[in-house]
Amino acid sequence: MSALELRLARLASRLLQILQPKRASAAIDVFFLPNAALRRLKRDHLKKDVPFVDVLAFPAPRRFPRPDRPSGYLGEIYLNEVFRRGSAKELIFLLVHGTLHLSGYRHDGKRDTIRMERQEEKLLARFRFSGRKFRFVTTD
Repeated sequence: MSALELRLARLASRLLQILQPKRASAAIDVFFLPNAALRRLKRDHLKKDVPFVDVLAFPAPRRFPRPDRPSGYLGEIYLNEVFRRGSAKELIFLLVHGTLHLSGYRHDGKRDTIRMERQEEKLLARFRFSGRKFRFVTTD
């Protein structure tokens, strides 16, 4: 895992503490992959074939123990590697979006989409951006 992937994984864990405060130890892995690999994952696992994939989130199987992961392990977020060099705002939005999916949020229908977008806005408001850098503001 690269330094950026590790930083994003830690940040996603902090986001999870806000989303699920009763869950003391939540952990997520974050990886950057090329678009071709993301397309293949989406096609093979979600049965959807699209030309560009920005983010995918796969929850950890509930009944499959992972001794190499902490007990609060929620899953993996895969980001398109083009965002590694993009703006911090885009990258953080995708991280927030993927984290929400691992927390059970969906955008299958209008009601779910509105609920997820509201939570995205609430979480994104906690960030301060300066060029390519970002800072997460803790208010708790």
